[in-house]
Amino acid sequence: EQLGASHPDTLGSVYNLAGCLQKAGRVEEATSLFRRELEGCAASLGDEDKGTIFSARNLVLLLDQTEGTEEARQLRARFRL
Repeated sequence: EQLGASHPDTLGSVYNLAGCLQKAGRVEEATSLFRRELEGCAASLGDEDKGTIFSARNLVLLLDQTEGTEEARQLRARFRL
């Protein structure tokens, strides 16, 4: 059985891998995967979903630490963080 890129289990795996990469210091790769996971959540669950907002908040925190302030600002506005 194939789950597809936007299946919740797939997105959860992407999120977990991104977290591992972040802990390993591979922040650029982690950020890319966190973005992918967030957009997947937003597409399948909507911007107002608690899981989507949780993902957005985590990406914003990472961007704040890595000088991605403009993208973080845009995400705060989009997801009302």
